[in-house]
Amino acid sequence: MRLKNRLHRILHERGLTGTEFAAICGLDESQLNRIKNGRATPTVMTALRIVRAIGLEVEDVFDPPPSCRVPRLRVHRPGTEGALRAAPPRRGVR
Repeated sequence: MRLKNRLHRILHERGLTGTEFAAICGLDESQLNRIKNGRATPTVMTALRIVRAIGLEVEDVFDPPPSCRVPRLRVHRPGTEGALRAAPPRRGVR
């Protein structure tokens, strides 16, 4: 299963080359290119290294497959209606 990602666009917007970003992440450039082009799916640890290096959340970079999408939960203070409530959908996320 392949994860769609926004790496190419994000790196372009930030003016980073694949070589520069691979060095920042501590990844092999060919591995980063395979992930960026959708030919490989990163491990959880690799995905975390990538998103931490760009300062974004995993959901901002990688799209989960439709079968894995679940609503995000937001915790509310006690005394309000319900302790857990589904958060509204994020903009740009289907």
